[in-house]
Amino acid sequence: MTEVRCEGELVLKEELFKKISKTLGLGQDNGYKGEKVVFKEVKSEGDLVNVKFEGSMDWAAPLAEGENPLDWLTKNSLALVWDVPELKLLEVKGDTKLLKFYTEEELEKKRKEYTGWWLDSMDNISGLLG
Repeated sequence: MTEVRCEGELVLKEELFKKISKTLGLGQDNGYKGEKVVFKEVKSEGDLVNVKFEGSMDWAAPLAEGENPLDWLTKNSLALVWDVPELKLLEVKGDTKLLKFYTEEELEKKRKEYTGWWLDSMDNISGLLG
């Protein structure tokens, strides 16, 4: 079975970014690459850090200590985009004005795409049952 992948953006306080990087063994010296996640781009501004990531859906599990990793990230980040193209799942949480890698237009386009896919799937299932 193949691993389900996700991508997205986190907006974190610098202190939390450092903690996450240390816990996951990620750093500038290794290009922010870990076993389950890659921080593809990191932008710091003041005490905020924007992280564009790609990885396995459970990459944040070591941080969450038994809690759902997505719930943990949602609670601890100022803004979050969690996109799972394979599952047509998009979660957007927090202050989207803080995002640097995703625009509102891109997110709305993706929402419409995924909603359309789900509606088409429901129509197909209804057609099979009806």
